[in-house]
Amino acid sequence: MIKKICYLDEDGRFGGPQQRMILVAKEINKDKKFKINFLIPNRDTKFFKKKLNKYKLPYDEKDITRLSLEISTLIKYLFFFFYEIKTIISYLKNNHIDILQVNSTSQFKGIIASLFLKIKCIWVIEDTNLGYCTKKIFLYLSKISNCKIIYTSKVVKDYYLKNSKIKNFQKEIFAPVDSKIFNPRKKYKKLQFKKKEILITTISGIVPIKGIENFLTMAKEILKLYSNIQFLLVGNIVSSQKKYSKKILKLISEFSIRDFKYIRMSDEIPRILYNSDIFICTSLSEAGPLTIYEAIKMKVPIISTNVGAVPQLLENNISGYICGPGDVNGLIESTKKMLNKYPNIKSLTKNADYKSHIFDLSYVTSLYKDIYKN
Repeated sequence: MIKKICYLDEDGRFGGPQQRMILVAKEINKDKKFKINFLIPNRDTKFFKKKLNKYKLPYDEKDITRLSLEISTLIKYLFFFFYEIKTIISYLKNNHIDILQVNSTSQFKGIIASLFLKIKCIWVIEDTNLGYCTKKIFLYLSKISNCKIIYTSKVVKDYYLKNSKIKNFQKEIFAPVDSKIFNPRKKYKKLQFKKKEILITTISGIVPIKGIENFLTMAKEILKLYSNIQFLLVGNIVSSQKKYSKKILKLISEFSIRDFKYIRMSDEIPRILYNSDIFICTSLSEAGPLTIYEAIKMKVPIISTNVGAVPQLLENNISGYICGPGDVNGLIESTKKMLNKYPNIKSLTKNADYKSHIFDLSYVTSLYKDIYKN
């Protein structure tokens, strides 16, 4: 008997959660015992659909609204809330879905739909910044639905489940990285825009929570001290953050073109990391971050703020450098420390790689399979 699984995502914008879903689904669907189908919104999904089509993953589109603080989107979310739950119920029922997987903490409609249909539900939570109300709604719906809970790092569990009386099944499963793609033993082509000896890279959506201003401030200070450094920002402009994006792009324009390069997100991330000498994460809040996992797989020395799973994977001064979220001086000093040790910093990557099996795609897939079987 084939188990039919629906991956529901109310937010069609492509990011870490969507990447996780796709990587796991493409591996699970190789097993003839399971069949995963995606249910996604019918807008803001261009890049998401491109990825789904790339891996030949089946999907259906419905008029589903994400929860947002944007006034127009929030009004639509509230006004059509029950109608969209009915849409999800109808879809799950007509497609004879056995298991529903909801892929973000704030996506409540799927949980409510599973309650009406009395089908097995899995809730993946992977954030730490959605606030008191979201936490309370999550705990209430978790309890009455008895859904299985997957959290993507210890900090996520502590944020939502610490001191709670929830007795649901709970399991830590990291977001996966495909070692066949992020493989440092491959010979990737050189980057045409790398003009200097050391390339320092960050990969991030252009949103305030990623702390990109701190990356730019740090870059300016470092360029005053070193002449052999080039910085690279890889990231997409988010439609809901156009004003913020303009601010960031204006700050970037103040750099010399030889000192700083900005490119949009692409499928070239493994190649970019392979050619990077240092990777920096400046996030102010994270569950992952996935880019840290990818940098570890590609054996790139890392400087990161102390967010999400970072303290689970990196040990300060041993497998990388860690500073506080928003600590620009800490970023500057950590970068100087790493540059002063260059080229001997590669020793840090061996220590970081020690724990990388816990987010390897094959291992993560096996954990999901075990949950789907039971």
